[in-house]
Amino acid sequence: MVWTDHKVAILSGLLLLSLAGNLGMASFMAGRHTGTVQRQRAGAFMDVVRELPPEQRQAAAAIVRRHRPALQQAMTALREQRETIRALAGQDRIDQKALDGAFAELRRRTDAAAAEGQALALELLPQIPPPQRKVLLDKQGKLMP
Repeated sequence: MVWTDHKVAILSGLLLLSLAGNLGMASFMAGRHTGTVQRQRAGAFMDVVRELPPEQRQAAAAIVRRHRPALQQAMTALREQRETIRALAGQDRIDQKALDGAFAELRRRTDAAAAEGQALALELLPQIPPPQRKVLLDKQGKLMP
């Protein structure tokens, strides 16, 4: 088989398309995994809050209630952006600019959701006694990538 410039160009193009597709799918799967880990972390957090003595549990619940709307809004925004990426990636002809912009927006929304979660943690952690805080941090550590 003789490798002409035309064949090399076609194979190179196919290789680049394959690489781009694999990178896009890896980003997509990482986004799905991140959502699952975030839900697991939130569950571990709430497990520790439920185990607090009644007076501390009430104070912690009030803090969580105050932060819940912003956290729910941030998580909804993440879910919607993932759907946007799925729709863009599922088109017959991918618009690179739109997909790049969608991933950039996903990163922005991920940062915003993390900031909301950290604001909750910053207010709530001082309310949790050290033994329960250690349990929480141990659970969280097992969920870290």
